Order: sequence, then C-alpha cells, then structure tokens
Amino acid sequence: MKILQGFVLTAAVAFLAVGQPLPATQAETLTGRKLTIPQAFGAKPAILVWSFSKKAGEATRAWTDPLIRDGQAVWSVAMLEAAPRFVRPMIRSGMRKDMPAAQQDHAVLLYQGEKQWRQILKPPKDDDPLVVLLDGNGNVAWSFSGLSSPKAMEEVRQRLKSLAK
Repeated sequence: MKILQGFVLTAAVAFLAVGQPLPATQAETLTGRKLTIPQAFGAKPAILVWSFSKKAGEATRAWTDPLIRDGQAVWSVAMLEAAPRFVRPMIRSGMRKDMPAAQQDHAVLLYQGEKQWRQILKPPKDDDPLVVLLDGNGNVAWSFSGLSSPKAMEEVRQRLKSLAK
C-alpha cells in the first residue's frame, strides 16, 4: 500500500462493496481534531453520511439528527477539495454556525483525495448524501444514496441492529 497525501490507496481502486474495508484516510473534524478514519470509530459500527456538494451537505442533517437522537455513532463527511482554498474557511465557519456544538466533533472535513473517494464510493448523484454503514472492523456493511425517508431510515436502523448481534 502507498500513502498519498494522507490517503491510503490499494493497487486497484474500485467501488467499495459490502465486506470491503474503508480505506484509511487522515482527516480533520469541524472542531479541528485530527483523526484517521475508520480507525477513529473504534471497534463499533459507525454510520458515515458523505456529501460531495453543498446541496448534499444540507441534506445530511436529515440523516444524522435522528440517528444521533437514537444514540448511534454518526459522522458527516464533507468533501471540500473542489471548493477554492480562499472559500474553505467561510464554508467551515458556516458549518460550525449551523451545527450544534455537540455534533461538530463528528463532522469530518476532507480537503484532498476527492478523485479517489469518487472512484471508491461511486456517488450516483452529487446532490444526494451517501450513507455508508461500517461494521466494527471498518468494513462496509451497507450503503445507500439518497435523501432520508422513513423507509430508508428504518433500513439503516435494522441494519445497525443486525450488526449489534
């Protein structure tokens, strides 16, 4: 394996299927804490809600808020590499203003590796959040692209219950 700009790549970059491990990536939270995902999640299941656009970012709260109320380990992941460098502090500031302080340490900001993540995650639509459920080993257990709905929310809750067994 090679580490490229804080992103661990395997020889073949392909769609991340169920059972595959999430590649290790260095990141920073909205509070400024440095971490490596998925190791930062410990040996417990985690839900990552990815956004590759402002519109998708705005739609992540419909996923994260109910799951946080359920007591789940939920992380929002904002891909900001495409944003011009001079705009990034304004984006970060706006995110902090709009997000409760208790959730800010679970908001991950990625400033590099967007091309690789797009190859791995294959987000169908930039304007939709991409929900990835990881098992306790950092392997993909389930993924879903789209807006939160009662049916989709029930699906992720059921999948979490099955991982807890």
